[in-house]
Amino acid sequence: GLQQNIPFLTCHFKQIHATIKSDHRALTDEAVVPDMRRLQTPVLGTATQQRKALDARRLATGGELEESAQACLTTKVTKRKRQRDKLPTIDAFLVDRQVGVL
Repeated sequence: GLQQNIPFLTCHFKQIHATIKSDHRALTDEAVVPDMRRLQTPVLGTATQQRKALDARRLATGGELEESAQACLTTKVTKRKRQRDKLPTIDAFLVDRQVGVL
């Protein structure tokens, strides 16, 4: 229950903190990407084309996953930037003027 967990977790956290301080360890800023593993399941009869194609694909490494995530974020940022570039500039012409919005 809760009454047992709080003291246990507090003690465990204090031990971890003491180990970090005594060994002069540095905490990382980023989470570690776990290795991807494919579960091997038995095949009854013959494998389908889809199963063969999926089994033939190589799993991505942590670095490859980070690169694809960064590329996806870059794409989103450039789309937002293009949308902002289409907006009219706010200057003296628009001050004290009513503009209709759809």
